Amino acid sequence: MRQNSLAKRLTVLLLAALLLLSVFVGCVSDNPSGGKTTDAPTASPSGDSNETEELTDGLPEKFMDGFTLSILNWDETELTWANTRLDYDSVTETEDRVSQAIYYRNRAVEERFDCFLDITEVPNVSNQMKTLVPGGDTTYDIFMISDMYVLVSVPNAAPWDDVPYINREADWWYPDANGVYNFYGKQMALAG
Repeated sequence: MRQNSLAKRLTVLLLAALLLLSVFVGCVSDNPSGGKTTDAPTASPSGDSNETEELTDGLPEKFMDGFTLSILNWDETELTWANTRLDYDSVTETEDRVSQAIYYRNRAVEERFDCFLDITEVPNVSNQMKTLVPGGDTTYDIFMISDMYVLVSVPNAAPWDDVPYINREADWWYPDANGVYNFYGKQMALAG
């Protein structure tokens, strides 16, 4: 029983890593099919660009057998200065290209890993987390918190150090901000 719970938690953390990584990768892609690899030209020592390098997200292929990953996220009443939406009901809900990329990215994640992303939006994630987690409620696998709320959520959060396949040295992470979210050697939040 304990081993099964640990496996599910690690799987959830893996999906969280993919979700965060794909935010940055998915927004630059015009490919609505959600392709996983791209051949990128690379220069050889002689200056030739005939060679290609396959780019991947570095994640293993894992099938989740229809697992539902439940995420609690901010609604649009808070953090109005940022696009905090993690999903849209349909690609036609908005004309914004970033929003459409988010929609296509999520559908590609669901198809690739045979899972379902269930995203609930509320005005204050931190308050919900402080109530649900200490009470043992496991309704949500991930709580999307930000800014000053990271500090008050530390007692109820697991560190990002425990999430496999997160490379904090990658170019898309903001190292100065990430240093701020490191408490007693544990990475409690990431910024990128």
